[in-house]
Amino acid sequence: RLLDGASGAAFSADGRWIAYTKHVHGRSPLWVSGIEALDEHRELAETGFVPRWSPRGDWLAFTTSDPQGGLGELWLVAPTTGERRKLTDGLRQMYGLSWARDGQSLIFSAREGGYFQLWQVGISGGYTAPLTTGISEHTSPTVAPDGKSLAFCHSQPLYRLATVDGVSSPAVTEIAQPDHHLAPRLSPTGWRIASAIRR
Repeated sequence: RLLDGASGAAFSADGRWIAYTKHVHGRSPLWVSGIEALDEHRELAETGFVPRWSPRGDWLAFTTSDPQGGLGELWLVAPTTGERRKLTDGLRQMYGLSWARDGQSLIFSAREGGYFQLWQVGISGGYTAPLTTGISEHTSPTVAPDGKSLAFCHSQPLYRLATVDGVSSPAVTEIAQPDHHLAPRLSPTGWRIASAIRR
């Protein structure tokens, strides 16, 4: 066990520091500790989740949105000076973030239009661009150290079409590919079925 009552830990690139959410007395502050002195800490924010160090270690990105549920914003804090920057406007549910290789932007997951999508935001402000769209969920982004790959969790809610032989029959038969079908309607004869497929 490394730290008690902590979550979302991230190590600095040089391996000397660890940032984490400390769960203490009903609070969730963002703390940073040296690896050689884990019993000591500095509090960098009253509330902070999913901390991630910039490639050079000069910034620490975090969100005030609890990954278990809760709205928040994306922030930067400089561990040495305490300087802070808010990178997003408006409260959103967020789930995961990662630095781009050049350290000039962040990729984060936020719920938009009912689904989690990936977004990219510059650390100096000025733009927030969507990286994914659609009805799928995209969460937990991570950028490879060489910057050539982006990995993330992708889940797609599906509404399959199915029939039963008689209204009270327990035997269910799927009759279509695993797409996202909406509002199915049987024809007057019952030999055809129509539905909208959302993509």
